[in-house]
Amino acid sequence: MTLLNIQNLNISFLINKQQYKAVDNISFSLVKGEILGIVGESGCGKSLTALSIIKLLPKKAILSATEMQFNDIDILHATEKEMRDLRGDDISMIFQEPMTSLNPLLKVGKQIAETVNLHTNAKDSKQQALQIMKQVGLPNAEVMYNQYPHELSGGMRQRIMIAMAMVMKPLLLIADEPTTALDVTIQAQILDLMKYLNSKFGTTIILISHDLGVIKRMCDRVLVMYMGNIVEEARVTELFNNAKHPYTKGLLAAIPNPKVKRSKLYTIPGRVPSITNRPTGCAFAARCSYVTKECKKQNPLMFYENDHGISCFNYKQVK
Repeated sequence: MTLLNIQNLNISFLINKQQYKAVDNISFSLVKGEILGIVGESGCGKSLTALSIIKLLPKKAILSATEMQFNDIDILHATEKEMRDLRGDDISMIFQEPMTSLNPLLKVGKQIAETVNLHTNAKDSKQQALQIMKQVGLPNAEVMYNQYPHELSGGMRQRIMIAMAMVMKPLLLIADEPTTALDVTIQAQILDLMKYLNSKFGTTIILISHDLGVIKRMCDRVLVMYMGNIVEEARVTELFNNAKHPYTKGLLAAIPNPKVKRSKLYTIPGRVPSITNRPTGCAFAARCSYVTKECKKQNPLMFYENDHGISCFNYKQVK
């Protein structure tokens, strides 16, 4: 069953009285219980796409779409009160830096309990907070309930953020680079925890990352974004075994291979253009080794072949 449906989403910014697109006419849907990965370089529009779902875009952002439907709620036309009721209850978000997301002057347990109080009249908010703290693997929850964010490690703070996001048992959890600032061991624990929450509660997850290893480990389906466009969409196994867009191929080729000794790391040539200088045609054309005249004239539409979406005129030539 479809939980989220986004059609023709555009996000622009007004710079010197002129609009520039940061997210360019993207469409995707999300099925209940799945984990959807969104991958791409910094600045490609991943986080903006996520923020548009909860309507917490920067003030200068201009949003338009033909449809933004979550369950039976029309997000596109929802009032601020309706969105406040939705955030933290049916949709929660985990940000990449918990130290800047947590209130440094409030004990972490009370911050979780406050989330319960905002959405219910429950008198046992402390017990609910302690219960979710234990479920996300926080040791000595009763002691930690009364600690401040600065007294905890980065991994513990991120678990607190996950507990805060999950305490209301949301239908959708959006995780924006949730393991970026963590070491490898703690990163693995956080990812395992998210998998556990997905299987135990049936929580649908959007996982935003620039790390293809994380995406491969966690996700059922993947969207690859480049300069505000979705350039490829596929099941995770299909994407890693049979990528068809030159940009996706480049990302996969850039992953270090531990089996090849002293091999030079591959990098995609060129740089991502600025949104204030968006090229005509395919945004990847200037960096692509398969570019043709057609690529420079118009932006290719998404074409689907057996549920594998590709936005490329020459995908059949890509090796």
